[in-house]
Amino acid sequence: MTLRDSLLDPRLADDLNLLGVREEDRDTVVHWARDVAEHGDDLARVEVLLDRLRARVGDPASQEVVFEPCDTEHRLGRGVLPLLVLVLTAPAVRDEHARREIPSQVSDASLADLGQQVWKDRQVNGSTGLHNQVWLTRAWSGQLLKLGRLQFELTRSDVGMLATPVPVLDIHIDESGPLYPQEVDDSLRQASTFFEDHFPEVGPIDWFTCRSWLLDPGLAWRMPDSNLADFARRFTLWAVEEKDRDALYFGFGVEPAAGAGRPDDLDALPADTALRRAVVELWRDGEHAMLCSGRIPVISGLT
Repeated sequence: MTLRDSLLDPRLADDLNLLGVREEDRDTVVHWARDVAEHGDDLARVEVLLDRLRARVGDPASQEVVFEPCDTEHRLGRGVLPLLVLVLTAPAVRDEHARREIPSQVSDASLADLGQQVWKDRQVNGSTGLHNQVWLTRAWSGQLLKLGRLQFELTRSDVGMLATPVPVLDIHIDESGPLYPQEVDDSLRQASTFFEDHFPEVGPIDWFTCRSWLLDPGLAWRMPDSNLADFARRFTLWAVEEKDRDALYFGFGVEPAAGAGRPDDLDALPADTALRRAVVELWRDGEHAMLCSGRIPVISGLT
């Protein structure tokens, strides 16, 4: 099947559904595919990006650039060509997962982060688009997998105390629901052996890490009995930095101007969840949201 035929394939909408793209965005993406299929310059760029991304599939250690800044903007919308390239290469990722004997449900959950990122773009910008395509190359390479409630990224870190970086599983928390302790426990148990079983070339993995504004002690202090506080208490922190941007972006779906600090109009922010109320309270008290780096020994995930 030619690239043009793939873009015009009527099964594309089903592929988007499997990748977690929501109904309100699917028709737009199908329209994009049909338009791109009729423009030679677009097809040529898609071919370049397909070759680059296919080379990353199955290579979690690769740092090769796939998408460039010029790929973010397009006459049809944000991230049009990267989004289509990610959709077209998803079958190759599933094949690689199958080769490594990664269960299909893990593969489906991990690749559905595409739909999550399209939803995030809509939340931030108000229409169908994609601006987190570079992030998604981690999932397509096999570097990022979702195991239960949490996502785990295979990377390296000195965990704040080692002389040289070692393989670690960096935890990411998507916006799929509460951090129920039993679900977190289950994810940690799964991840404790999963990557060593399916990526044996990496060797032993002794640490979970997490770098997130959700580990901010100021939030846990304001929500002491919450699931979030329970999650944060699991980690030993080794670094913190001001990051009001992350709290605003991930907590409220707002991308502030570069270099902006605390938002000025706190009354304009929704306070419909305990987390949002805690963030607003933190800012009202003159504090900053903090991006914190923490670690957990992998053995803790087995308890």
